[in-house]
Amino acid sequence: MYTLGVIPARGGSKRIPRKNIRDFCGKPLIAWTIEAALDSTLDEVIVSTDDEEIRDVAHNFGAWAPFLRPKELATDSASTCSVIRHALQWVMEHRRCTPENAVILQPTSPLRMTEDIDLGLRTYKWYMLEAFASGKECADGAFYAAKRDGFFSNLPPWVFKDIYDDKPMPDIDTEEDWKEAERLMSKRLRGEL
Repeated sequence: MYTLGVIPARGGSKRIPRKNIRDFCGKPLIAWTIEAALDSTLDEVIVSTDDEEIRDVAHNFGAWAPFLRPKELATDSASTCSVIRHALQWVMEHRRCTPENAVILQPTSPLRMTEDIDLGLRTYKWYMLEAFASGKECADGAFYAAKRDGFFSNLPPWVFKDIYDDKPMPDIDTEEDWKEAERLMSKRLRGEL
């Protein structure tokens, strides 16, 4: 079951300017997600960005960022589904392979670790039949996954909150979020979390 991880990182953040490459506990924010994703059991990981500096940072941390996303997919109104759909289309056209699933890994969840991604993948594989049979859905920003066709039909991706309930997994959207995430990451780096 070929699963593509997509890290969407546009350059035009308004609340926290240039947040994806701003220093977060010693590394650009996006680096934490790149490193966790590359060490996970995802089959492949791609960074989708419209920004050359973000692409360069991604490359410096070993990520695959082979294109600059079209400007119409880098606006406030562009949907995440359309960004993932573009990445999937690029992979299918240029790599001549067809991912069965895609996982969205937002760079704004830097406390999401490799083992969290792998737990999300295991849960997703197990949950697929139950979720689609019953229509269940959860809500959180740390792990989104869906079948490829779900992104092409604009169905919402499945989101798994319950698997991370026992650990802090903040999503950075404001300066207050940033400070809290840095506090938690600093505790983790000291072995206190």
